[in-house]
Amino acid sequence: MAILNSSGAIVAKAKAKYGKRLKYDDYKRLLDCKTVAEVVSYLKTETSYKDVLVKVNENSVHRGQVEAILRQKLLYDIDSLCRYDMSGGSRFSAFIVEGYEVEQIIHFLTLLSANRQKSVVLSVPTYFTSHCDIDFDALAKAQSFADFVDALSTSPYGEILRGYTPKSGETINIPEIEDALYTYVYKQLYEAINNTSSNDKSELKRMFDNIINFQNFVRILRMKKYYNENPQFILKHLLPFGSISQKNLEAMCCAEDTDEVFGIMQSIPQGKGLDRMRYNYPGEISKRAKFNISRNKLYYSSSPSVVLISYVYLRQTELANIINIIEGARYSIEKSQVEQLLIYK
Repeated sequence: MAILNSSGAIVAKAKAKYGKRLKYDDYKRLLDCKTVAEVVSYLKTETSYKDVLVKVNENSVHRGQVEAILRQKLLYDIDSLCRYDMSGGSRFSAFIVEGYEVEQIIHFLTLLSANRQKSVVLSVPTYFTSHCDIDFDALAKAQSFADFVDALSTSPYGEILRGYTPKSGETINIPEIEDALYTYVYKQLYEAINNTSSNDKSELKRMFDNIINFQNFVRILRMKKYYNENPQFILKHLLPFGSISQKNLEAMCCAEDTDEVFGIMQSIPQGKGLDRMRYNYPGEISKRAKFNISRNKLYYSSSPSVVLISYVYLRQTELANIINIIEGARYSIEKSQVEQLLIYK
């Protein structure tokens, strides 16, 4: 009975929280803001972000501080749902924590690669601190790649990164490390899905298959258009998940140009709806697909795990939108250009 109650609570709570999202009119008003102070003032007085911004002086706060506060709110909101999920015995909140861990590892590794090592103090909710295997302070203080790996020695990520130790004179291969880390996270996720006996097993697999299908599609487009990589290289750097057949993946990797890649994707079931999808540039396709899938699932799914994951993805998208608006105001970017970066409709 406790599992049923917690499961029902996740669905109801996630939908209620999503009801407080930024709406169409909010985005229009935010896009009209000319300064970071105006953006913060609107968020502070007209939206659900007022609770974390109430003590912020919009005229003196730095944009980096605003972003940190908003990220903090996202973590705490996710925290409140993950507590229900864990009480129901689900493995899928662990997937959220692992995604957060990988995101932070890549962030700190990027700083290390750029010789910008500095101690970063994070205020992380209890749920995350109690379930993370990472000492974030140790990561931030690492002075070398070896130090970085040592700081991760108590987590499964340490051994993964050890295999990417750069030789003398080489730079840290962050893209390959990121691929390896996310492959590990998704492997754990799919094992959890395959081992579950719940009724939402097939729905969970379809959801993640669909998201990864578009991620791999965009990877192929990028590696062809911007890097002119050969088919074998492209195939090697795709996530080994999703429901696109090996034959169709190989066909896209061997395509003459990106138009042919689009044609193949649109001709298979996994690319259904691609021709009707709204996007401003090819790299946006996977983000737009994730948003569309998540919004549909949050509205119509009764699966607690599916709704939980969908809510997290939607909130992450909203945060990315706000950050783009803040950056646009900071650098006086044309409103039309900023709007092209937003995903909310």
